[in-house]
Amino acid sequence: MGRKIKILVVAFFLMFLLVSCGEPVNYNVTFMSTDGTIFKVESVEEGGSATAPTNVERVGYTFISWSEEFDNVVSDLEVKALYE
Repeated sequence: MGRKIKILVVAFFLMFLLVSCGEPVNYNVTFMSTDGTIFKVESVEEGGSATAPTNVERVGYTFISWSEEFDNVVSDLEVKALYE
């Protein structure tokens, strides 16, 4: 009887490992202007980093930085360009 229980425990453990090895999770990082204009949407694997667009010019303003970090992405993210 004890051997059957050990075999069942090992079988359930192996099934758990196989089920947990699913597809990687991807999230969208949306780069936008403060007025809502979307510069770029990038799909990033969980824990990965997005690449910021380079052309974020706005007439009469100087680009300063992005509103938040976009490395180690763990959820959908909206990143706004900050100007002065």
